[in-house]
Amino acid sequence: MSSFLFGVAFLTALYRRYGDVPLLVMSNELFASYAQQVIQQLESEGKKQILHYPYSIYQFGEGCHWHPNVKEHQRFARDILHVISQSGLQLFSASI
Repeated sequence: MSSFLFGVAFLTALYRRYGDVPLLVMSNELFASYAQQVIQQLESEGKKQILHYPYSIYQFGEGCHWHPNVKEHQRFARDILHVISQSGLQLFSASI
C-alpha cells in the first residue's frame, strides 16, 4: 500500500471510529506536501474539518535524542493552539 493510500485509510478509519470530528494532521516539512494531498483527497470526499500543522524538524530537537525539550514542547503547544483558534472550528461543546 502506498503512503498516500495508507494516509487516506488511516484518517478514514479515525472518522469511522469517532464520527465526523475535526482532525489535526501534523507533519514535518519532509511530509507536508504528502499530508496536504491526503487532506485534499478527504476534502473531495466531503470531509471539511481537517486542519494541517506543518512544522520544521529543525525548530525542535534540543532534548534527548533529537526530541523536544520542555521549552520546545511549550512552543509547539502554543503553535498548535494558534492553528486551532485561527481555524474557526468549534472543537468542544460548551453544554454540560
